[in-house]
Amino acid sequence: MGRPRKLSVEQIEKSLEEFLKGNETPTITGFCLKLGIDRQTILDWKREANGYSGIAKKILYTFEQRHEANLFNSKGGGSTGSIFWLKCHGWNDGSSKEHKVEAVSTPDGGHKVTVNWNVMPAENFEV
Repeated sequence: MGRPRKLSVEQIEKSLEEFLKGNETPTITGFCLKLGIDRQTILDWKREANGYSGIAKKILYTFEQRHEANLFNSKGGGSTGSIFWLKCHGWNDGSSKEHKVEAVSTPDGGHKVTVNWNVMPAENFEV
């Protein structure tokens, strides 16, 4: 078992609320600095099967939601940064291409190659 936590889930949640109210452009890194923890700590909490998993997801989803909302907000220089951030966190902004190549030998000793191209719709984001 690891060392005891320096912050309770309740303290983290209160800090998150205060941080969001007092910061016009909040970031996960800024929140981690406020708590005195590493960004990886939040990601580790998300994978744990304890009370910290829920608060970690709330933190990550809160910032993700702000980037989603920014996609529809032209104020602040556009949405390019949010698109980049969302892509880095598992979102997909377009269609993916899939192809199948099949090579067979013909009776006359030659080869026949068939390529099938399919455009697949973008995958939905799953929580």
